[in-house]
Amino acid sequence: MITEKKNKEPKYYETWAELIVDMRFHRVIASAALFAFFIILFWSMKVLNRPPIVIRVDQLGNPAIVEAKSAQVITPQEVQNFVTYFVEYWRGWDFYKFDDNFNRVYTMKTAEMTSKSNSFLRDNKVIERIKSEKLRYKITLTNIVIKSRDKNFVVVEVTGNREEGSYETTIAKQVRFMTTLVLAVVPRMSSPWGLLAVSYDERVFD
Repeated sequence: MITEKKNKEPKYYETWAELIVDMRFHRVIASAALFAFFIILFWSMKVLNRPPIVIRVDQLGNPAIVEAKSAQVITPQEVQNFVTYFVEYWRGWDFYKFDDNFNRVYTMKTAEMTSKSNSFLRDNKVIERIKSEKLRYKITLTNIVIKSRDKNFVVVEVTGNREEGSYETTIAKQVRFMTTLVLAVVPRMSSPWGLLAVSYDERVFD
């Protein structure tokens, strides 16, 4: 005689025991995942707070190895480099480049100076002029002098010539100018240059 073997349903205490085992297992997994998350977060914060690597070159163009602490010191060459790019981006108005140049120069200014710069562009209709007249300004710096510096600011005097022309004509106006540029010394995390422009005061000579 053949009889079917019926599956016995587990007792309630057996089911409860299995649930407890499952809960403990998932608790261990969750704890391990949380621990790993905090480890990754900790190391990510250390990487984010690490100052950028600064590679300097000597007069021959060879890379110079410097200590991390020394790399945060801003050299006169870096100041001159910053000023050269800043003046070109800010006052070298060019119909084909002005958008990119203004975007670049805004990363080189403090928030307060950015606000003043926006007012200057708006009040003087600079962008409208660049577009309508297809302006093409060429900057040539003749001298860059660091007038003073301390741990917070660098004051630079810049002299140069600006050829103010247009893509629509070969006639250009020659302008001599002198600019006093005040730069704030900031952590390189805020700006890879270690500098941000605070004010730009230009005087034009006839």
